[in-house]
Amino acid sequence: MTENIDLIDGRNNITRLMQGTGILLCRLVYQRDCLLRRVDQLIKNFDAELRCLNHYKCKLDIEMKIADLRFCVQLRV
Repeated sequence: MTENIDLIDGRNNITRLMQGTGILLCRLVYQRDCLLRRVDQLIKNFDAELRCLNHYKCKLDIEMKIADLRFCVQLRV
């Protein structure tokens, strides 16, 4: 009779442990998904900022070339 009670208690403990592990696993999966979404958003923001900086650099390059041309024209006169 004691063996049956011990066996039932052992099964109950295993069941509780599995349920706790399942909850922990769900929480970890949720945290992982949140972090992956955050990383994806940071990558997209970085790419957008990089494109803006590249556009600004090209604009400055054009202004520098125009300034050089104006300087060369002034030297000829």
